[in-house]
Amino acid sequence: MRWMEFSVIVDGETAEAITDLFARYGHAGGVAIQEIAAPEETRVGPQSLALTRRVRVATYAPMQDDGGDGALAAARQGIQDGLAYLGMIGPVGTLRERAVADEDWESAWRDHFHPHRVGQRSVVVPTWRTYEPIPDDIVIRLDPGMAFGTGLHPTTRLCALELERRVARGATVLDAGCGSGILSLIAAQLGASRVLGVDIDPIAVAAARENVTRNGVADVIEITEGSLPRSGQDPFASAGRAWPEAVVARGGWDIVVANLTAEVLQELAAPLAMAARPGGILIGSGIIAERFTLAAYALMDAGLRLTDAVSDESGDWRAVILMRPETGPETGSETSPYTERSR
Repeated sequence: MRWMEFSVIVDGETAEAITDLFARYGHAGGVAIQEIAAPEETRVGPQSLALTRRVRVATYAPMQDDGGDGALAAARQGIQDGLAYLGMIGPVGTLRERAVADEDWESAWRDHFHPHRVGQRSVVVPTWRTYEPIPDDIVIRLDPGMAFGTGLHPTTRLCALELERRVARGATVLDAGCGSGILSLIAAQLGASRVLGVDIDPIAVAAARENVTRNGVADVIEITEGSLPRSGQDPFASAGRAWPEAVVARGGWDIVVANLTAEVLQELAAPLAMAARPGGILIGSGIIAERFTLAAYALMDAGLRLTDAVSDESGDWRAVILMRPETGPETGSETSPYTERSR
């Protein structure tokens, strides 16, 4: 059997969206991610240049020896359609294809994945690479063949940095929409005593559980499949994939981290606010700058107090930090004083 490699070079901010797309069509969800060392100079004005962080993302689909490549054609079409859609949001490179021999395909994608730093201390290292940590490094070992959150996206890095600032030893952390479990793993390595990761995607849940076992923190982290309750839904409902009861009934989480989108944060504002203990912190991210007020005001309307906000270096992505008041709910959408920081 031979394999068709689909690859595209994009900037770092687009890499995670491309990774999600490629995971749908690649063999067993396998996606290769290569951070290209030398940044590309991009002209942004008549006399100015900006340095763009480039990432190569690739996936592999089997080629049938009997010529019956209907599945390959479907994968190609799905990738092309997805790239066309993402291209309307931001710059996407040219889709490239090449045939790879059966014995070479696994090493081909593995060759492209290297250790990369997510936060000030957190470093993601693929399972087959060696890495010599410096003092205070937190090493997270991930298998990028299960690529649901690799730490390349700016909002993942914003969340990682906030966890590094805020997780005290013995803290309890809820990771809502945990994906690969990367933020849960960081929290555990920072000294959290209990971490619960929740995701609606069963494939992401399976990947996260493997990563938890691989990093030796199964005694701290629990990964469960479930969805958060929508408006008007009983959070304790047993039908379907309701939010696990442990999230609410044993609530009082010191930190709730939700790297979702502004729209999802708006929709889930009430249950996210309820999950934090009085005095606890919510870190909400996945927010494009233009949608910041949508997410922030929805979370304040749910009774949280806005205390801080951060943006990535480009200013395109935001994270919002809120606190659940110690006594009594805070209602309304009054702005709270905070200083926005750039990461």
